[in-house]
Amino acid sequence: NQWHVKPYPKNETSPRCIPLIPYVADLIRNCDKKENERIYTGYPNKFNYHLNNYCKKLGIEHFRFHTCRAYYVSLCHANMIPDQYIMANTGHKTDATLKKVYRRTKSDTQKQMDSIMLDKMSNFTKSSTN
Repeated sequence: NQWHVKPYPKNETSPRCIPLIPYVADLIRNCDKKENERIYTGYPNKFNYHLNNYCKKLGIEHFRFHTCRAYYVSLCHANMIPDQYIMANTGHKTDATLKKVYRRTKSDTQKQMDSIMLDKMSNFTKSSTN
């Protein structure tokens, strides 16, 4: 029930700048906190408890905070962002974990990718018969 803030990062790839859309950055900047105070000042073990309560309040399926990281990586892959740029934002030293754990397919993106490939194959077939 106490914060233990280390004066050094977890590993050499941990310190990084994370790009945010202006809307999210403004929410963080404008949250109700004192200067130099953390956004969340409650007990560390209560963070997930509060997240779960917000999910219930909003009527959305419960998720773990780490799920946001996995979604981010999946979304980056779906949008063809090269691994080295994803790794720079997520702090991965190698792509082994990235590929093993985070590279998942999203059903809507899978359909879109299938459509792109079918279109390309259809164009190839049309051009080879001419």
